[in-house]
Amino acid sequence: MTRDGRTLRIVLFSSLLPLEKVVVRERARSVTVTVFQGRLPGGSLPPGDIAVIRCVKLRLRSALGERRVVDGRTGRERRVERDRYTVPADGPRCQRLRTVRR
Repeated sequence: MTRDGRTLRIVLFSSLLPLEKVVVRERARSVTVTVFQGRLPGGSLPPGDIAVIRCVKLRLRSALGERRVVDGRTGRERRVERDRYTVPADGPRCQRLRTVRR
């Protein structure tokens, strides 16, 4: 999370499928984030045992503050590194995906 508290960088392990969109649901006590993946051209699926590290960057409507971040797929709370996490230069580049707000 950036110093202003409104930009989240989400680092995730995913398959080789392209990332498609992010659904964000902001509530008074939590922010739920769900990342969706698409399909490869031709509808084929990549091998299941390959994972890549990806980074998604998204902007919240208001600062995160004391709200918790919830994984929309699992429903579990995720740890947030406040004011110190940066993506290393040799790490994944953050993508900006189409964001759907609910």
